[in-house]
Amino acid sequence: SVDQPPLALYNAMIQVCLQFGRVDRAHDHLNTIQQSKHIQPDVITFGHFVYKTSSDADWPAVDVLMAMLVRAGETEATPEKRTDLFIPVLKAYARSHHPEEVWAFAFKAIDQYGVLPDPRILDVGLGNLIRIGRLGMIQPWVKKMSTYDQGAQITSKTALTMMRQFYFDTRPSHTVLVWLCRHLTNNVPEYW
Repeated sequence: SVDQPPLALYNAMIQVCLQFGRVDRAHDHLNTIQQSKHIQPDVITFGHFVYKTSSDADWPAVDVLMAMLVRAGETEATPEKRTDLFIPVLKAYARSHHPEEVWAFAFKAIDQYGVLPDPRILDVGLGNLIRIGRLGMIQPWVKKMSTYDQGAQITSKTALTMMRQFYFDTRPSHTVLVWLCRHLTNNVPEYW
């Protein structure tokens, strides 16, 4: 084990290889880690591959990698780390998919991959709905997120971001503005 480089060094080599397009070398490093008896890949190791495949829009490969994160071990791949890793992947996914697909991807990550129902997931989902103009799905998103233990709320920051984005993207209808303002008054009256 003294001759074996530490996992942090392998993770750094994988990151550099992926940044410079040497995916084959990155996989060689991953294979070396997996064959070692002294070190095991962690959430950072798989995270580099997830970021690379999401930037390449290879979504089936992202699913495989997220499943590997679950098997990476609870200690190394805690739900908090998985969630931090998942948020940028979800943002990339939302840029190129319909709201129903984003919904399925987000809740599959929560239910199957151990990602926490973080408020950032709600923000990404709502931002996607506003951008595309699918306002009817906002309430189901909020309700679905609130079914989890940690729940979700439309905070003043989220509501203001939604209002601003909707205004600049589609020019506001009074119905949506009233709906957003009502949430502001109910949840955070000081921002009304």
